Order: sequence, then C-alpha cells, then structure tokens
Amino acid sequence: MKDVHTEHCCIFHGCKYSDDNCTVTTKTASQSHRCEDCEYDGIDIRPWGSYQVLVDASDHKVKTITIKAGQRISLQRHKHRKETWTCVSGLLRVTIGRTVKDIQGTFATPGFTIDIPQGHIHRAEAYGSEDCTFIEVQTGTYFGEDDIERFEDDYGRS
Repeated sequence: MKDVHTEHCCIFHGCKYSDDNCTVTTKTASQSHRCEDCEYDGIDIRPWGSYQVLVDASDHKVKTITIKAGQRISLQRHKHRKETWTCVSGLLRVTIGRTVKDIQGTFATPGFTIDIPQGHIHRAEAYGSEDCTFIEVQTGTYFGEDDIERFEDDYGRS
C-alpha cells in the first residue's frame, strides 16, 4: 500500500520507490523518508496506525510505531531480522511464537521491553481504548518492508 506522500513525492520530485521506502534524489533532501520539497513529515500512514523511521543504518533500523486503539498489525514473521519492542505509551498486547499453533500473548506497559527472535511469528495490538506507541529496534541483515511474511491481516494485505 503506497501512502499519499510516496505517490506525490515520487511523481513530482523524482524519488525512487522501492520496498515501501522513498529515497529522495532532489538536492534539498538530506536522507531517505524526508522530502523538503513537499509536505511529507516522515510519518508513514498504515491502516492500523503509523510509523516513523528514526534511524536507518546498514546494521540496524529504529522506528517509532503508533497503533490506533483497537487495531493491530498483521500476524507476521521476518526471515532477515530480529526486533526489540519497548512500549512507551498505552497498553501493548504482544503475540509471539515459533509457529501459528504455539503463539502466546503477553501485555506490555510503558517501559516494558520484549524481544522478537528472527523467524518467530508475532503481532502487536493496541489493547483497550487508547492508542499505543512503541519503539522498534531491528537488527539483522536486511530491513526492507518486503521481509514481511503475513499469516493473518485485518486489512486484506498479503
């Protein structure tokens, strides 16, 4: 799913669109996910909420992720990275397991950190009546959005 910025920026500012990343090639942009020629604020909108990339390095990526109240990301896994989530606001429900059959749930409150091992199936959900925000630190060999294998998705994505 392309967001409004990516379509706008790529059409009008010569960005290269690949793996849900928008790498700006104009003279006024300083890094990927930032375009000073348009009104893009670096926040990528998704049906469940939004995320913003804070650090995008060769050996790690850091995002702040906000899930809207009552929403959840897809049940998914990654082949090339592990993730560490730290809840900063709201109540985060985390589902994790090696297979779909053995997934278990736990809750995270602000300050709680949980590791998602590489290859493990997982999901995050804003539990209750408030949005939930957490910091995601990815480590591994590849951090593209196409390293998502979805098992279930409330929004019809594959």
